[in-house]
Amino acid sequence: MAACLARRSWASPCRVSPAASPFVLPAFSQGKSAPSISLRSWLALGYLIVFGSGLGFTAYIYLLKNTAAARVGTYALVNPVVALFLGWLIVGESITLRTSIAAAVILTAVLLVITAPHHDPEPAKIALPASGEA
Repeated sequence: MAACLARRSWASPCRVSPAASPFVLPAFSQGKSAPSISLRSWLALGYLIVFGSGLGFTAYIYLLKNTAAARVGTYALVNPVVALFLGWLIVGESITLRTSIAAAVILTAVLLVITAPHHDPEPAKIALPASGEA
């Protein structure tokens, strides 16, 4: 926990996760109790927290520091295509022709953005204060 608090990023997973906790309380106030939620649902929630939020957000921040923002922004377009593929692979969901065409259009758009020439951002001319200074 101390390592989590020592992070200086304004949106580290340690700070984002507690911010999401008030949204869980209404589920329990609607008569749902922890024992009535299946183990499969708890495991799915854990998977989303670890892989969907934790690793995804960490990768997003890493990419923001190392590549152009336009390229990083394509993650939001690719995520539904990845979810579609994983749903087909793991759960056996059906993929229709319409869905396949939509996924192809999305991946083509992402490919165009990624392969487009991007200029490296110029370094700031003024030194910005650290997050704890201002």
